[in-house]
Amino acid sequence: MRFCKERKQTFRFFFHGHHNDVRGNALYRYFDIARGSALESAGALDIIITKEYYPKEQINLGKNMLRSIVSMLVELIKRTSKDHVFLKD
Repeated sequence: MRFCKERKQTFRFFFHGHHNDVRGNALYRYFDIARGSALESAGALDIIITKEYYPKEQINLGKNMLRSIVSMLVELIKRTSKDHVFLKD
């Protein structure tokens, strides 16, 4: 009986109250790291263009895909971040 009660309290703590802020901050950091990785990938594509390893048209397809991924991640960062200030476009 006691185990069931503790389990319910753990469940309530995890899904409600103060823990929501902790999860929000963790999501913010995750999305921010993912955004940084996508920007690094775009930089790598720029290097590939300058070294002329692949045709520019093929690289531009990848850059367009990365642009939409970064845009999505920025929106997710805005939604999960309560404490950070963002400039409006």
